[in-house]
Amino acid sequence: KFVFSQVNKSRLKSSFLIRQWPIFTAFNLATLAIFYFDFLLAPLYLNLNFILTVGLLVALQSIFESKEKNFIRKTFQYYLMPEVVDELMKNPEKLKLGGERKMVTILFSDIRGFTSISETMSPEELTHLVNKYLSAMTEVIIQRRGLLDKYIGDAIMAFWGAPLPNPKSAADACRAAYGMLARLRELNTSWKSQGIPELRIGVGINTGEVIVGNMGSEKRFNYTIMGDAVNFGSRLEGLNKTYETECLISETTKKEIENEPEFFIRELDLVIVKGKKEPKKIFELIERP
Repeated sequence: KFVFSQVNKSRLKSSFLIRQWPIFTAFNLATLAIFYFDFLLAPLYLNLNFILTVGLLVALQSIFESKEKNFIRKTFQYYLMPEVVDELMKNPEKLKLGGERKMVTILFSDIRGFTSISETMSPEELTHLVNKYLSAMTEVIIQRRGLLDKYIGDAIMAFWGAPLPNPKSAADACRAAYGMLARLRELNTSWKSQGIPELRIGVGINTGEVIVGNMGSEKRFNYTIMGDAVNFGSRLEGLNKTYETECLISETTKKEIENEPEFFIRELDLVIVKGKKEPKKIFELIERP
């Protein structure tokens, strides 16, 4: 927040100085005109003060803009693809402080039976397993242009469509789900020889309008999303336990991807999730037809 505020102040000051150029020019012309009538004014100190002030503010603006770019890179380098981070650095105005409404696609994933698995392993073994799993899943999400929002224990929350617009957010999220399931099979194969129990995950994907921006307290905040669409995405992930499925998507997500030949979808049920009165259709995203 400090960096953004200082950059804005610097830009305002620079804008103010630009508006003073006519006064600066008029004063010097008046000095020359008065000198013609044998009146002497000393413009040196005024001119020197103006030049030094302009130079100082230009230098400060350059420093603060450099800090702004470093702030953006440090904030997002572990959550976004490098190309997206570069785009934000070129156009920092696309990253607004505060919240704004955006259409995004949200993905939640969770390990099934994690408590039972954790009871059979030492803390060191469990930590190594979870870190390996989260690293692999995060890599898939970032490769598919997703933004990793947070880890909630062994659960993952990610979204597409912010901070940069993504008209294919639903398709990218579903491709990420395919990629996560495929990568998990590879991990399970390599872990089998080590006697590690097979991991199974559930994935829930929903597309909808949310509030996205920096949220939290004055001292600690996070770039995240809030809204009913987020809650429904989380509910979808949990419903995988009931239907013994791997990936469930909402009707809004289904409509976004139904013309993509790579996705196989089947209508599963009509459900009323907790806190809602109207039923909603849910669909299973299948890896193979």
